[in-house]
Amino acid sequence: MKKKVQREKSERGVEDINSKTAGLNQEKCQSIEEYQCTGNLEADFLEVTALLGISEIPTVTVRDRPAVSPSVEKGVGGSTESQPWGPKRQLQVELESDDPKSVKAVKVFGWKVDEAMVKALNKILPSLNNLQTLHLWQAHLTLHTLACLKPTLPLCCNLRTVVLEGNPMIKHSFHLLLSEDSNIVHLSLRHNQIEEEGARLIGSALSTIHSANKNLISLNLAFNSIGDAGAKHIAQGLRLNRSLLCLSLANNHIGDAGAVLLAEILSPFSLTHEEVVERRKLKACRDQSPTPGSDRPVSIPSSLCVDQNASKVPKAPAKKKDKPSGSISGVGKKEEPKIAKKVSDTKVQKSRPKSEPRDRQPSCMESEARGRGTYTHTSHKVRRVMIKKNMKFKNCLNCKEDVFSKSNSALLLQDKSNLGQNKADGGEIASPLLDPGVQHIGGKLIMPGNTALTSLNLSGNLLTEKSVQFFCSSLQAQGDRGGLLRLSLSRNHFSSDCKAFLKIQELMTHKDPLNKSSAAQTEDGQGLAE
Repeated sequence: MKKKVQREKSERGVEDINSKTAGLNQEKCQSIEEYQCTGNLEADFLEVTALLGISEIPTVTVRDRPAVSPSVEKGVGGSTESQPWGPKRQLQVELESDDPKSVKAVKVFGWKVDEAMVKALNKILPSLNNLQTLHLWQAHLTLHTLACLKPTLPLCCNLRTVVLEGNPMIKHSFHLLLSEDSNIVHLSLRHNQIEEEGARLIGSALSTIHSANKNLISLNLAFNSIGDAGAKHIAQGLRLNRSLLCLSLANNHIGDAGAVLLAEILSPFSLTHEEVVERRKLKACRDQSPTPGSDRPVSIPSSLCVDQNASKVPKAPAKKKDKPSGSISGVGKKEEPKIAKKVSDTKVQKSRPKSEPRDRQPSCMESEARGRGTYTHTSHKVRRVMIKKNMKFKNCLNCKEDVFSKSNSALLLQDKSNLGQNKADGGEIASPLLDPGVQHIGGKLIMPGNTALTSLNLSGNLLTEKSVQFFCSSLQAQGDRGGLLRLSLSRNHFSSDCKAFLKIQELMTHKDPLNKSSAAQTEDGQGLAE
């Protein structure tokens, strides 16, 4: 009986302790601001959504890695590639490894991401250190929810790919993702009904005469009905953008008027009045700014310079107002016998050059005097002081020679690395307007075309032989200096036997590093070219 009573008491004590600890945990995390994410998305998502009071919490489904075959993938938690939306709301997750904290992709398919869910994502996403991709398909985003989500994206240190497809908005705000401080490298905005106004905002975000996006590499704007007017704005944004490599404008109702403008910026084009004025301002600021050499470390003077400066020091005895005696140094008669001795010393030194100290180099006055056969100094004491100072300086210089050479080489290596980084970031030329390739031709400033763009997809549009001829001329003007490597013009309004199109295929065959000219690949606005 006593043992049973003791067991009951101990069990009650454990229950009391558990209830107290649970109460403490509830008191600690009464709001979302107080909650500290652990990096485990599934656990954090349940806690954060509960704190926000979300009634219908989507289930977190871990998808298999791409290495798994589709047949095996169908049996994993009901989350398949063929049925991404499903009857239930799911937050699909892809892991880099078996570690639940190695989330590399977060995907939403076919359910509304409202303001409360955006708050939950804003709390959780920055704690995912391995997050690389955010995919929101038909998530019913609005101007407000996108504006709330945008500040969180730069906080995700490894996030580079953002896919926002099937999210049409009344007020276009996708250009906010292309700001100068954006870290997005790949952006897909298919099926968002961007149209002309959205294309105008995106074109301005790509580049203006004052700013340009320097991080975005690929942009997919397929199926957005931007038309010729929207293509004009995109072409305007490509004039001074030198970071974008891949652009897809497939299935956008673009005709010859818009395609010709896109072809013109690929070859050399003339600057507008506003661009010329901005170029003059940039040149003036560059000329007024200090040269890069001004930041270099101060050079250590050589021994020859020290001798030259030291020979100018002994001018103080000339202030004694002694009568000039015709000597070169202007010293009185009492110094004449010493001068004679010095002359004899020089003759002995000429006959015995090895007796001269090795560390000492003759000054300019000595070398000139030796050429005439005579030289003079002010006094023996000054000469001894000069030699001692010179010897001390040379010893110090020899001691620091190795350190200086090492630091110099380190600086050179750092300069080389910085130079490579500046070339990659466009830092060597602050603006394409300062490109040294700008030429004066016919009273106009002609700027080299955009050779940074390597892939352009214009399939499924309204192009005819007229615009195809313009693209052929632009590719010929680019030559082997870079430029387009892949150009997709399939499913347009011209025959496959068009001479300009056949010439483009020939040029692409030589320029494409993969040499994939056998057959046209299946294109659904993915930015792939023939």
